[in-house]
Amino acid sequence: MPIDDQCYTRVTDLENLPTPTGAHKNGFIINQKCIAKQSCLEKNSLNSSIWLDKVVAAFVDPFLKEIGDWPKILQACSASTYIFANSITYMYYIPPQAIAGMIVNDYIARRLCESIMANYHINRDLQNSLNMNGCGTEHDWNKIGDYIKDCVNGQTLAVEGWVASSIVIYLRNTVRQNCITYRTSHGLPIEY
Repeated sequence: MPIDDQCYTRVTDLENLPTPTGAHKNGFIINQKCIAKQSCLEKNSLNSSIWLDKVVAAFVDPFLKEIGDWPKILQACSASTYIFANSITYMYYIPPQAIAGMIVNDYIARRLCESIMANYHINRDLQNSLNMNGCGTEHDWNKIGDYIKDCVNGQTLAVEGWVASSIVIYLRNTVRQNCITYRTSHGLPIEY
């Protein structure tokens, strides 16, 4: 990739993030690197590589720059006591009372952090990025969805990967539908 490639620059930035052994955010970062790298390397097979450049930049930058609720989420995920109290609002598919104040083992803490981070990233960062840059074509959306499934499944056990990627795809598709509604209501072109 060229040095000035907007998409691949974010891959490099993600690859430069520290992933200390045992950190609960590592799974999320590994998935982000994999998805961004695969998408950026294959962007010329998309209907619009320019759309992908813009979406990836606006999607990844809030996490890289710790904008919005990212500092709070990262702090909750790095807590040595593994108590999840403030981040639960981002767990759209787990009732808040199920994890509020829960002290959990390391494996569950890691998975909860990945879920919290993915939910926020999709529902906030991706939504904002798509609303601003367009919802993409169905072809491009599905192709990137396949990269996501491959990355998530490559990092987890079969059943766990299927559940995680199914949830991510559901959330992603909901966000895309919200994008279509948003851009239509604002008189903007839907795809780019």
